[in-house]
Amino acid sequence: MTGAYKNQAVREEDAVQWNTRVNTAQATTDEAIADLERARLKYKSEIDGMNTTVANMAAQKQLARYYLDNTTLVAPEDGRIINLQVRPGMVSGIYRIGGIAALIADADRYLLATFYQENLKYVRPGQPAEVAFDLYPGQIFAGRVDSIWRANGAGQYPPSDEIPKFQQPSPTVPQGQYAVKILLDDPD
Repeated sequence: MTGAYKNQAVREEDAVQWNTRVNTAQATTDEAIADLERARLKYKSEIDGMNTTVANMAAQKQLARYYLDNTTLVAPEDGRIINLQVRPGMVSGIYRIGGIAALIADADRYLLATFYQENLKYVRPGQPAEVAFDLYPGQIFAGRVDSIWRANGAGQYPPSDEIPKFQQPSPTVPQGQYAVKILLDDPD
């Protein structure tokens, strides 16, 4: 009787093993059917008459075109770019501390010269002016005073949540200078 009992235990174990295999195969089949149904739904899904996969690719293409269009640096007017800080392939980013290029406009060019207050006492717009540049030794360029910019950055405070405090400037600190806009007779 013990031998018959051993055969019965082996048969139950085999049955459990086969049952597990059948259940695994059924789960795999169910998963494949679900994948097939998802693929069929994805194939047939549409947004405004366009397949969703095609619509997704079109949206990605449109976003890529937007980014490409924003990689082109365009000057606001005719002039020359100097001190260019970016090169092809570089990312300038959204948060930038300084400019990525400096533009010298061709139109309406002028010269700014800074002077102390006491030197500007008798300067008036329209007066003739003579300008000398270190770049051109011995040459004098004629022009006229266009305006005096009666402001400077000495009294400018950066935005903050602090109440501004007046502090007497040190006597060793030079006084502020004011800019004079000069239009040269020869624009070149």
